[in-house]
Amino acid sequence: MAVFPLPTPFLSLAEAYLLESISIDDYRRIALEITPCEIRTHCQNPALSEIIAQTFSFPAAFYRVVRNSRTLAIFWIHQAGKVHVSLPHLSYHSIQIDQAFQHEQAAIYYFIIKSFSQSEIRTFKAYTPGQYNEKVSSWLLLPESGETLLGQFSNSMRRKIRKTSQQIIELKKGDHTKSPEEQENLLQDFHWVYRKRLKQLGSPHLGIHFFRRLLKDYRPGEATVWVLYHLDKPVGAAFNLGFDEFLENGWFATLPTHQHLFPAYSLHWHMIQDAIQSGYRIYSFGRSTRESGVHQFKRQWKTTDVALVWNYSNDLQSSRKSIPDLRTWWKRSPSFITRWLGPPIAARLY
Repeated sequence: MAVFPLPTPFLSLAEAYLLESISIDDYRRIALEITPCEIRTHCQNPALSEIIAQTFSFPAAFYRVVRNSRTLAIFWIHQAGKVHVSLPHLSYHSIQIDQAFQHEQAAIYYFIIKSFSQSEIRTFKAYTPGQYNEKVSSWLLLPESGETLLGQFSNSMRRKIRKTSQQIIELKKGDHTKSPEEQENLLQDFHWVYRKRLKQLGSPHLGIHFFRRLLKDYRPGEATVWVLYHLDKPVGAAFNLGFDEFLENGWFATLPTHQHLFPAYSLHWHMIQDAIQSGYRIYSFGRSTRESGVHQFKRQWKTTDVALVWNYSNDLQSSRKSIPDLRTWWKRSPSFITRWLGPPIAARLY
């Protein structure tokens, strides 16, 4: 995957760039003026800068890359301790490179990565020797109708999708159109399923205040929480972020005790249909470890693998990705301890 070092012409281009500080309003204005050379994801929604800064105390700074007073790219980056990250707790970066400079894309990314003494920039390609590339995102190009997509699936897939509709199951969606009380009730049920499942897997959970802020302040764009109930008990849950033509299911969990009902198939299918009706072009199943069981599950939906590469300005890839023996300890610890410790630990495992 790696292509190093960069060709000399690219390095020469990078040497001609300048980094200028801008405001969040400048970012919003310039974003309307340029045509980005890559699809806009939810990570280009500047509302996230304030949500992440307020939730995790990772201050954000906005910049533009210029040459001869012309803007080539815009981005923001968060300072997490000594490291500058774009973007923590999410799979992609905030960088928008003008399509007019697409041929300079590698040089611009390299310049941004090297502009900070310690940086982590999450891209789709490798631009530096120091990198982490074990994750992949699964994207589904949405057709005009759900029936068209359903016809592309195997008989087994269609059977699993339809089985849930035959059970005593209720699906609820929450967004800014719902009352604050409805949103909060769904959010509590989502977080209960999410927290319970992550404990079973041995991973700390993000605090509910992060998701509460997303529901309240993610504008423009769409933040939605989904909860699947069986006999009035939450058995599956998801949290999605949409922006422009892109919708990602960023957080997802179902309870193993109800796998015979195929809740994961039901949740994704209904969210995909909702995405089609809302006019999105891409539905992302989010990131997973390459060739893992979760990755194989996502492939059933006729997705395209999108490589995820965390590029570092120096060799940082061994830090923050895991804590030795945490997984085993987390599974065995009482829930009242993990519920309390989860958010502060997860906040630093971005």
